[in-house]
Amino acid sequence: MMGSEQQRAQIAAGARALIGTTDASLGFTGSANACAFMVNHILKGVFGHVFAGPTPETEGNPNFVPSLRAGLVAGGFRSFTQSANAEKGDIAVQNGLSPGTEANAFENHVGVVIEDPDGGGGLITISNSTSHAAFIHRDDLEFSGIGLPSSKMGPSKFYRFKLPGE
Repeated sequence: MMGSEQQRAQIAAGARALIGTTDASLGFTGSANACAFMVNHILKGVFGHVFAGPTPETEGNPNFVPSLRAGLVAGGFRSFTQSANAEKGDIAVQNGLSPGTEANAFENHVGVVIEDPDGGGGLITISNSTSHAAFIHRDDLEFSGIGLPSSKMGPSKFYRFKLPGE
């Protein structure tokens, strides 16, 4: 593997290795923003740092999905919206129909695209389950199983790491 493919493979492997891990075992004590915490835990293992950028709601909180998203863009990840183009190691964000805030963070959710560990070769997202406080939520690429009414759901947006010049 060459270039950014290596980092994406490491992201996917990190996500697979984290399946079943509880938030608390990694030091997270919050609730609704654990999805961003867990994804940043994976990214820190690959890149050596978390991704967090300032947003109107926060000054770079790595445990807040909009801040993680801003950090991904600033850190060399390129966004796209077509789930058919997703690959293992991409970061998937369920955007909701509004930007989400600290008080209403459920409108944003984040996970990692991996190959379904149950077989079949298809791609799924793996993310944190707030109700189980663990990295165990398996879903399709649009997060249709996270339990939000369709009126609250917007399209997923994907972020893929690319090295400069790729």
